Amino acid sequence: MLLDRAGEDAPHVSQGAVFAAKARVFSGHVPDHTEPAVRALTGLDSGAAAVLADEQRVEPGAGDDEPAYEKWRAGVRRRFS
Repeated sequence: MLLDRAGEDAPHVSQGAVFAAKARVFSGHVPDHTEPAVRALTGLDSGAAAVLADEQRVEPGAGDDEPAYEKWRAGVRRRFS
């Protein structure tokens, strides 16, 4: 499997694929090659990956000094850890 080669970085690879899928879905243009790539890297279709990105979104200023973007990324990675 492709993610086996990523080793301990696999959750980061999956998180990147989720964000890429979210961008494609948000733009309204999801090329055919997106689906197999996102599925190979996440096990999800691009629509489900976009929903995951939305579910893990953190509003800025939500509690501490860690940037909301970093919390968002970590939340998505946890799904793949």
